[in-house]
Amino acid sequence: MLARPGRVDIESAAHTHTAVMTAQVRDAEPPSGDTRVRDEQAETTVRRRTGNLQVWGVACGPIAQEIELGTPETEWNVRLSSAERAEAAKAVEEAGIETYLVQFWPTA
Repeated sequence: MLARPGRVDIESAAHTHTAVMTAQVRDAEPPSGDTRVRDEQAETTVRRRTGNLQVWGVACGPIAQEIELGTPETEWNVRLSSAERAEAAKAVEEAGIETYLVQFWPTA
């Protein structure tokens, strides 16, 4: 995960498949773990002028549904957890193997 002004870049373990992403927007910091095993986890912050965040796929461009963060001009914490990265790298022809959980909550 690479934080850039107004955005967060995520690099997939494989480039020829469709990963599954789940986004959660919370009022406070969520617990750091979930029920699934995660290969990697990273945290950063992102500030958005608007209350929305657009998701883009490298090969397909913008995804139609935006993530609604809420209040404009707010800095948000971002926690990214990923799973099945090694499997995705080995089986790049299968869709939906690699998964991401992206969690957002306002900074204090």
